[in-house]
Amino acid sequence: MVASMPVEGNYLIVDKNLVEFFGLLVLAVFPASAFPGIDRIRVFFHSRRPYNHLPPQKQNITEEPLPYADFSNSPRELLKNLVTLPVLGVFTLAFLRKRGWFSSEEEALKKTDSVTGATKVYNFASLEDLKGTLPTGKIGVVEISRLIFGGNLINGGAHARDLIYVSPLLRKYFTDEKILQSWFMAEQCGINTMTTWPTLRVLQLFKIYRQRGGKIQWLGHCNIDNPKDPYTALKQCIDNGAIGIYIAGDQVEQKVFVDHRVEDLGKALDFIKENKLFAGLACHMLQVPITCEESGLNVDFYMKTLYPDNYWSATPKDQRLANVRIGDPKFESKSAFGTYHDNIWCIDAEETIAYMKNLHKPWIGFKVLAAGAIKPADGFKYAFENGADFIHVGIFDFQIVDDVNICSEILAGSSLARTRPWHG
Repeated sequence: MVASMPVEGNYLIVDKNLVEFFGLLVLAVFPASAFPGIDRIRVFFHSRRPYNHLPPQKQNITEEPLPYADFSNSPRELLKNLVTLPVLGVFTLAFLRKRGWFSSEEEALKKTDSVTGATKVYNFASLEDLKGTLPTGKIGVVEISRLIFGGNLINGGAHARDLIYVSPLLRKYFTDEKILQSWFMAEQCGINTMTTWPTLRVLQLFKIYRQRGGKIQWLGHCNIDNPKDPYTALKQCIDNGAIGIYIAGDQVEQKVFVDHRVEDLGKALDFIKENKLFAGLACHMLQVPITCEESGLNVDFYMKTLYPDNYWSATPKDQRLANVRIGDPKFESKSAFGTYHDNIWCIDAEETIAYMKNLHKPWIGFKVLAAGAIKPADGFKYAFENGADFIHVGIFDFQIVDDVNICSEILAGSSLARTRPWHG
């Protein structure tokens, strides 16, 4: 047995020999008069006594001058004498950390009885925490990641109910560089497809992204309501390398339920496909794919909202009339007030699941987290189990790794009880 050298107690950082060595070294290098000892401090306070401000002839000083007459109470002298305080502070901080006195706030958070925005502690994952590989599927002949990076957030749009500050906050957060960083982060995590409106800003940024080596492919999110040329946005997507295009949900529902011009949608789909891109329709109401299929439209894929309605702020079922922007006459599109106290976008989840089960076309589920009301682990699993082939999610850069990990684990797990065959 090899005997170990005995030590005295549990040292904080170094043992006493090293401390003594540095203490002797300081004394050897600096003269004793350079240190703020008790005598010098006493002299400093003595020099500030009130009678020192009287004229010399009235002071009546009888005692001998005190030593260290060269001591100065100037700011420079004080700073020089206080130079050792940072060292003392660091040592004290380390000592308190070791003894567990450093953060009473952290200890209090551990003991909270409920979780609120003020008490919740977030630990965001980095690329080093990435697990597994994100699966892919196909729409047409194009390979697409099962998790698609949504474009609303980077464009400053959020369905945030009555929180009117959210969209301006998004526009401040998503600077040009932050958008580029988000795309590169998504690409590194295995997301190979995103969606976006073909705005001038995004198209310019996408060109820079390509110049820097970015490889994410994109789906165009478009309207066909330009009075001069309904296909202006479609052409912008085609000219700037989109792999596919879908018509936005509000526009689709306007054509189906208000204008009753489903044929306009059919012509737009044909135009997209003539330009060698795959074409789809987005919607919030199940009646859209039902009507479009009955009308024989040449749709390659559908985007349909899908999420459960059991989150606490969801509009009660007896108050849901129809789509909040189209079918509810009490809803004012420019106001937060109407029948719906939550801007719920999937009032027909069960019916959607039943219908889509027998529709043999790729289905991209979107708004699967109900605008942040549902946890990703719950929303992702619900969407995939109930038939969605892909999920379209608005994601902040600091959420990408976590969301990819959650999605990969759900799709790789044996507990996924999916009943609809994969399409794509």
